Amino acid sequence: MMTFSPRLRVRLAILCSLMSLQSGLVFSFHLDARPSVALALARGGPDLHSGRISGARPPPVLKGTGARALLATTEAVEPSAASRRRKTRKDPSPKQGAKVKNKSSKTKAKRKRSNNAAKKTKKSSTTIRTKHKKSGDGSVVDDVSPTIIRFSRVFQRHVVYDESGRVVQSFLFVDEAASKYPTARILAPLDVPFPPPSCTLLYNEDDANATTATRSRDRYIDTNVEEEECRTSIAGMGLLTLCELEYPADGSDVLGPMERYEQANLALRRLLELVSSADYAPRHFFQLDIRRFASRGLTVDRIEENHARIVDLLSKGRVESKRGRRAGLDLDESDVKFVLSNFPQICMYNCDELETLIRFLTSPLPPHEKYPSVVLVAIGAEKAQEVDWPHIASKGFGAGLTIKQAGLAIRMMPELLALHYEDSRKPSQLYLFQEMKLRFPQDQIAKVSTTAKDLLEGSDSGDLYLMVYLLSLGVSWQSIRILCNALPVGSLSCALDPGWDLIQSRPENKLKRPIRKKLKQSANDYLRQRLQVRPAEVHKMIRTHSRLSTYDPCNKVMPTLDAIQNKLGLTSEQVRTLVLRSPSVIGVEAVSIAGQLSTLDQRLHFFQNEVGMSLDDVRAAVLKQPSLLKYGLDSLRSKVDFFEHEIGLSSDAIAKLATSAPALLGCSIRNNLRPKVAVLMKLGSLSQFEVGEMVAVSPHILLLSQKNKIEPMLSYIINEFDEIDNPRQLGDLILHTPHILRQSLQTVAYKIDLLAERLGDRPGATSILRDNPSLLVVAKSVFNCRVENCPVDEALSVRLRPSRRGTRDLRPAISAEDLEERPVLLSQHSDQLSTILKLYRSIKHASLDLGITESKATQALRKKMPVKGGYLVNVDGRPLNPLQNISANQESQVSISFFCSANVFPEDRSYTAVGAARSGGLAIQVRIEPPVSSNSLRYLSKILTLANSIIGIRLTNASKGNERNIVAVYPITRASQHRCSLYACLIVLRVVEELRGDQDDDKLTSFDIKVHTDSNYVWKLCGSRDRLMELGSYYTSTEMSENLEGPRASFNLDIYHPLARIFSRLNGQSEPPKSKFRAMENTNVEILHTFDGIPLDAKGFKFVKGLKSQAGKAARWQHEREHGKVVFGP
Repeated sequence: MMTFSPRLRVRLAILCSLMSLQSGLVFSFHLDARPSVALALARGGPDLHSGRISGARPPPVLKGTGARALLATTEAVEPSAASRRRKTRKDPSPKQGAKVKNKSSKTKAKRKRSNNAAKKTKKSSTTIRTKHKKSGDGSVVDDVSPTIIRFSRVFQRHVVYDESGRVVQSFLFVDEAASKYPTARILAPLDVPFPPPSCTLLYNEDDANATTATRSRDRYIDTNVEEEECRTSIAGMGLLTLCELEYPADGSDVLGPMERYEQANLALRRLLELVSSADYAPRHFFQLDIRRFASRGLTVDRIEENHARIVDLLSKGRVESKRGRRAGLDLDESDVKFVLSNFPQICMYNCDELETLIRFLTSPLPPHEKYPSVVLVAIGAEKAQEVDWPHIASKGFGAGLTIKQAGLAIRMMPELLALHYEDSRKPSQLYLFQEMKLRFPQDQIAKVSTTAKDLLEGSDSGDLYLMVYLLSLGVSWQSIRILCNALPVGSLSCALDPGWDLIQSRPENKLKRPIRKKLKQSANDYLRQRLQVRPAEVHKMIRTHSRLSTYDPCNKVMPTLDAIQNKLGLTSEQVRTLVLRSPSVIGVEAVSIAGQLSTLDQRLHFFQNEVGMSLDDVRAAVLKQPSLLKYGLDSLRSKVDFFEHEIGLSSDAIAKLATSAPALLGCSIRNNLRPKVAVLMKLGSLSQFEVGEMVAVSPHILLLSQKNKIEPMLSYIINEFDEIDNPRQLGDLILHTPHILRQSLQTVAYKIDLLAERLGDRPGATSILRDNPSLLVVAKSVFNCRVENCPVDEALSVRLRPSRRGTRDLRPAISAEDLEERPVLLSQHSDQLSTILKLYRSIKHASLDLGITESKATQALRKKMPVKGGYLVNVDGRPLNPLQNISANQESQVSISFFCSANVFPEDRSYTAVGAARSGGLAIQVRIEPPVSSNSLRYLSKILTLANSIIGIRLTNASKGNERNIVAVYPITRASQHRCSLYACLIVLRVVEELRGDQDDDKLTSFDIKVHTDSNYVWKLCGSRDRLMELGSYYTSTEMSENLEGPRASFNLDIYHPLARIFSRLNGQSEPPKSKFRAMENTNVEILHTFDGIPLDAKGFKFVKGLKSQAGKAARWQHEREHGKVVFGP
């Protein structure tokens, strides 16, 4: 017997069905036993008459108990039944005691969920409960809520109606609507039958009228209920399922699942008879799956009714009637047939919602003065606030298309009327060219793709052609933007082609990104439904976490999101924010299998039992740092061990730290936490446990930048406060008020200047702040108020004296040399405190841990001898003196300083999706150090000439004297803050190499080059001269990567390797045999931090901030240039 693939069998069956419709012949095939579109058309549906239920009565009206359990502790109320037109009427024969049961074993957890509003209490009950109250005449009536909540497929929002049917408000998520209106009835959408596909109706055993077949008829239901629940999910539902919504009782019999398939087969055959035509080739023919008919409870009568109503909407809807003017179009009969033939899914939709959609298309634009938020959407503002489109539509406003424009647009692309994401894909350009004879100029397509780049990112190419066609009809850009924002289904669809930026390989890693060649439409559609996101945000999530393209929506995405939301007690909006900030949380194993705890359960068990956090604390920490769910347990335990044993935090302090500053649990101990603790110990002459006391009071100080924040602030305090003459006094100051480190230098300088101006004595001002350091951390307004309100007859020093209530005394000034134990540390490099392997209380503890004698450890400390893969360094307290610029004492030596900064646009925000395409900018200041001569200025002009030829797009900027600024655009791919900063240093080294390689250059002149960067990332990679020279000796990036510690992707080898190679050549290191370059002579190059080369005062900080701002302007200019906006250069 010949076998065919499932898709081919379906197509053969459909073609045979069409032939049978036209010729009267009947073709039958042996396909499979599962009711499908092929089986339905070829065999006329399954023969399951023996499983029918005779005399089935209408089901009782159901209440959304899940929403009540999720959002409030009020008892569920069973109101009177409501019709689909929102008119209430009595249930003719309610069956008391009925239950609706979700058939999925995996979704049993949904019956027990947390209350996200406040109490987080658990409630598990599916029994229908009815509240009754007595009326005036003493009869018992149902207590009906005056408002209802129902999902609108047109706007993809949950709309709240009052008792008269008017729109009150709409929400993206149902839990938001239910929390705002806790007594509202949550009704099922208009096109969902009773019972829903993923649910079954059960009756009590004591019901004498219920037959055995009735009670056990769920035996015919497909066991793969998770797939049904995923396919029939509604946007913004979250944990709430269709089983928990309220359904109207229309008096019809409740059909079993197989009876539904039988009726669906007949409905599908009738639809094909109505829309089939020999003149047109349907585009969406094979999307008419029998499952969709069955899941929506479609029958032959419903299809015929919908078809007649849709023909009326498309052709005669503008006819005046007694009830007023209805929505509709003016298509002729042939155009209506063409639309129905190419888009037959429209006959499966609810006609009331289609009427609402068409009315919105042809309604006038809302007035600007009444709806300012719509104006922001219409002009393409990035931060336009969320607009309540259903409320605006209820007031008679819409997209502003004329009837003719809407008719032509729908005839060309009827997908604009789609109410489901799976139907929203537009035809390709080839189809429009060949079948529709539609041609667009290439310049017009390029212009639209540039102007609407923010809307079209991640969307299908058909959406672009829709916009081009609408513009050719005379539709304004304001109307197009309103369409894309108000109608998310029909206007935009997710692209299935991942694009070159997603499928490109990374040569430095020799690994291809795990991504499908064709994205899953079902996964993209489910993400849009569950999270209420746009195609651009789906594209950003896949760009950030490429494995997302391989996940199955029913078996992976939905269970994971359900488990995270249920176990953490998150609202739908919080889940959306969580996934947008860290899409990789979808890859966390959240479902336990075979009794083994899932990854999510293991993390929750660790935080609650080992760290001592409550569930509320874990929830708050995960919302701040979503990657907590992905960290390995060994890594988390090592962080907890560091906080507990190396800096002496208590269990309560660690729990507080994990709650308030969860990002610390993701920081590297060797490269981040220990170096910061060592700097505080070194500059403040503190012990590691005293630093732990500071961290317990203010955990965020360990999140501050070591070179950009901690060291500059401490150095500034040392320079400004004359009363601090030894490191221990500085340590006492920050130990008393650790929050000083979190203040900006401009704020501290402002307070010192204000007091000095009031007193006329700067040392007196710093003395007051030294005695009461808490003044440095109060707000400026509070500080000004305390200074200005000081009475004339009272001395300001007395007025600002610290209160003795609730404060700690300053510790006595004790030098580290007087302590019995002097702390030491084990560093990877002897000349830099950037990678610290371990902190020790004393040399004795170090010798015991390293397994050597105390004398050998002391000898290694004094002579800087390597021991156990590192160097012992004594943490001696001495003030940090900023490095001064080196002056050239000889005429034959030229000292040049480069200050590099970089920035990106747009920046990541907590409320936006990560993974957005960003642009980068560079800002480099070239400075010839004194003494400046005509010969040295000659090199300055040569540097600018070389920069013009190397960098590329440059922006003009002011220059003066011996300084020149170079502001340019980051020219290569994958712009990020780290890559741009590293690339800026690479550009400087290339310019210097070209300068030294010039044959006309004086070989006797020596060059002292200082490259300063404001990036901690670059400083840690390039700050160690010996390490960078070693890496520069490797000829290929593969050899270099083998000698790097950590993930190779974090080093950006495509930039880091050429930087190390050039650095090695400039410093005179011999080249590998395969190299065609030569080593330079009389050149000394160092890469330092910016704060090692500028004065640490207000002027110096202003310089750093200004350079960063110039780089940011270049990045913004490039971003707006790429998006086609008319801007001026910075």
